[in-house]
Amino acid sequence: MRWIFAFLLPTILQSQPFRSVQNPKGRVVPELDIVYVEWKAPDGQQNLIFTVRHKTGDPTEPWKYIRTHVPNVRVPMTTYRNGDKMHIQIKTEQDGNIVDDFGNEIIVDIFGKQNETPQRAIVHAPRQAVASPSAIASSSAAHGGLTPPLNFTANILSPTSVHLKWTPVASIKPDLYYLVNVKQLTTSSGSTLQNQQIKTAANSFTLGKMISGEKYEMTIRSAYSQDVISPTAAIIEITMPRENEYFEIGNLIISSHFKSPNNGVVNLTWEVPPTMNNRISSYNVEYSEMGSGYWQKIQFHGASSSAALYHLKSNTEYLLRIKTLMINNMITESGQFRFRTPKVEANPIKKVDVIYSHDINSVKLQWILEPHIRKDNVAGYDVYLSQNKDLPDSQWRLVRLNSAESSLSLNDLESATVYYVRVNVRNLDGSVIRAPSIYRFKTIDAEDNEDFEGNSLSYRNIAPGEVEIKWTFPKQILDGVIGSTVLYTDRKDLAPEQWEKVEIEDSRNTSLVLRGLREGTRYSVQIIPRLYTGDQDLESREQFELKTDRIRGTEDEVRFMSQSHPASAPKFEQMSHAETEFMRVVSCNPDAIKSNCAWDEMCITRVEDRTKGWCIPNTLRDSILNS
Repeated sequence: MRWIFAFLLPTILQSQPFRSVQNPKGRVVPELDIVYVEWKAPDGQQNLIFTVRHKTGDPTEPWKYIRTHVPNVRVPMTTYRNGDKMHIQIKTEQDGNIVDDFGNEIIVDIFGKQNETPQRAIVHAPRQAVASPSAIASSSAAHGGLTPPLNFTANILSPTSVHLKWTPVASIKPDLYYLVNVKQLTTSSGSTLQNQQIKTAANSFTLGKMISGEKYEMTIRSAYSQDVISPTAAIIEITMPRENEYFEIGNLIISSHFKSPNNGVVNLTWEVPPTMNNRISSYNVEYSEMGSGYWQKIQFHGASSSAALYHLKSNTEYLLRIKTLMINNMITESGQFRFRTPKVEANPIKKVDVIYSHDINSVKLQWILEPHIRKDNVAGYDVYLSQNKDLPDSQWRLVRLNSAESSLSLNDLESATVYYVRVNVRNLDGSVIRAPSIYRFKTIDAEDNEDFEGNSLSYRNIAPGEVEIKWTFPKQILDGVIGSTVLYTDRKDLAPEQWEKVEIEDSRNTSLVLRGLREGTRYSVQIIPRLYTGDQDLESREQFELKTDRIRGTEDEVRFMSQSHPASAPKFEQMSHAETEFMRVVSCNPDAIKSNCAWDEMCITRVEDRTKGWCIPNTLRDSILNS
């Protein structure tokens, strides 16, 4: 008998009902298109997992399931229609074992779906605060009778104040007003239950002197007089938060970054007390351009205390408001913030290219204007140069160019030194377009002036009307390149398809000699990589200018490094006078097998340093040696 008792005892104990789900309730939240379901979980129980399943009353319809570890859940109404009945059941598991199976169900009538005729609702309000939904109570109004306002909402402003607002009723009578009844439902603080009625013609007001921790019911009706009152009312229930439960965004930090006048990002950050880290469900951020009336919305999880607003305009004032949704379904609104985005001037310079020669103390830069800048309105440029970009403009070296020629040569620079350059545009009317961008380059190291990095271009005049071009492809596309297309012209007004074209089929062939060019003429050149897919990689193309030699003149070899390739070491500068007014003497290495001088030049050793020389035209050789 003792063995039988030992066998039956655990069976008897396990058969005792364990109610882990107590007092389940459901409430329709039309504004969020959800049904909010909550229940009371037993105290002291840990590792409880709840499974909520729901469906309509159709026996052929399958159940839909939601799992959660908290005693509340938001059931979406996307698959339900107004008038449907949502059947809800809850199961509880603990450590993988079922302790409370699906059993008693609650039924919620669906109403408030947008673009559908609202139906009479029978709902159960959640135990915790819900400050945003509205529900039409009691019977519907008679045909043609007065109706209550829509979208009756309550936004909690503090543990003792709440802001009520609603959508006004459309009425042709000017004497329409609203009756708001406030009823205290609980008295856990020991205070006397309070009831009050407010009469107002506005569509919002703030209610103060509420008691934290207490539950309130608020109803609103439309009225013309004491005898003409809407037979139905909009109802909401809220629970005022206690001091340790309330949270609102107060210290909001706003920062911004704009690349162009119509393309900027505004970053929002705020602090969350450690005690609130696990109590915030989500944030709703709304922002609008001042005066537009159009509000854009973003929603994100409560674990994040920052947000980013994209595609804002510069120099524009915006309104901002943030709603915080707590895990108990309470909503707080952190007032309304106003901020102005910074003013951003459009950059007049589209691209700056860097050119440098074997003369380590000289660099050249040339730039391309943005399409919105009319070149016939340009009177010149102000080029600022400095080794410290943080200095005021007055302490930068200024080179004023009084022509529309978009290039400049800088001499007497220090080797292996970082410089910063900014190019402003001067118009014929005297106005100056300030460039917001600052470009950085580094001069060549005197001990390693022959070591050039990849992604570079170079050209060299080898004879009058003949130029040799060399290039390397960017590393990031090297594996996909099968060839290249070279376009060149001495007429910038021609469309690219009218330029002279040379197709190179082998990606290993990265040099080309252009022949039949006009002497002493500037040419525009484009080198476009061609990928194995057959497409041209226009994003990686390089554009630059070269000038052919005259019979008496010469150009030094230069290496061109585009600002579009960060891996390269850019260098830049420009000439302040027309190049045809001066003869340029280029440095060379007299001991090198290939001196890098032009075809009609010789490398003459310098008197002060026999390891270096000058490229001297043959026609001047005797005169210089004799002097």
